[in-house]
Amino acid sequence: MKLKIPEMGRRRTLPGLLASALAATVAATMVVLSPVQAVAIATPVPLATAASFSVLAGAGVTNTGPTVISHDLGTHPNPAITGFPPR
Repeated sequence: MKLKIPEMGRRRTLPGLLASALAATVAATMVVLSPVQAVAIATPVPLATAASFSVLAGAGVTNTGPTVISHDLGTHPNPAITGFPPR
């Protein structure tokens, strides 16, 4: 015995179409209303106190050859200074 089941093609019903349209509208509204540009507050760095430094680094300083520095050498927050004997 063979059952006769009519094949139904995939079709969207009205509630499915409305749900898709609502989702697309919400997504488009979120894109339009979201801020376009990131807002960052720049913190000014007072470089007037850095005038006496020849080298001022934030991740340590390494010398790989003969070097002459005429002013101060400084690092912050990493105090690693290598290749400048004597310390």
